[in-house]
Amino acid sequence: MSNKLFDGWTGVGPTVAYDADTKTARVTGCTDVLDEAKTYLIDVVYNEQFYKVSFGDDIRENLTWNDIVKIPAVPASGDVNRWGLGWTANGWQYLPGGEARVSELFAGMPRGTTELELEPAYLDLTDRHIVLWTDGLSGEVYRVDTVADGETVPTPPDVGRLGYTFDGWDGDLSAPVTENLVLRAQWAADEIPVTYIEEHCTAAYGTTRSLAARCPSRPMPTRATRPRLRATA
Repeated sequence: MSNKLFDGWTGVGPTVAYDADTKTARVTGCTDVLDEAKTYLIDVVYNEQFYKVSFGDDIRENLTWNDIVKIPAVPASGDVNRWGLGWTANGWQYLPGGEARVSELFAGMPRGTTELELEPAYLDLTDRHIVLWTDGLSGEVYRVDTVADGETVPTPPDVGRLGYTFDGWDGDLSAPVTENLVLRAQWAADEIPVTYIEEHCTAAYGTTRSLAARCPSRPMPTRATRPRLRATA
């Protein structure tokens, strides 16, 4: 049913319950044509539906509702100061290299729409530079800023990583920006002590011993020591 568009019922009635598995509907109640308290089985009518998505000259056709579309690169603008950001449609922006389902691309469009043309989006970098704030361990991009030539970078993003303490950025944030920059967050691994204690408890069928680790409510330890325990009778 991914490429079918609901097109109504073959019967009428005051109450309709649709069954998606059998693609039928049950009509109950009474009208001028239906007898009271009887159940009528009617068919659901579908039309085959295919979609067309255009990224400039890159055209994808015969797509179904649940197909996944790979987002292509934005074509060069011919101006070195215009940097391709992605593609836009219906107020949403799609980044090159990403993916989008056809149902997502057509969301909010009038019923029956089968063609969509996405527009390329560019960023004007005349006398400006790009600053990428990234994770020094994973490479994740926290934020992208553009800075006028000769100005300093804006306030850095707030960052955090489980099991690590933030140790600053790998560049001089007070220096004037004269070229594109990649700033990486630096991290120091946390050392969390772990204390092991011996617990005794009485169960319904006798006395048992259990060894439980009690740790502070902090991230998982990167290194831990375990003292030797001597069981007592």
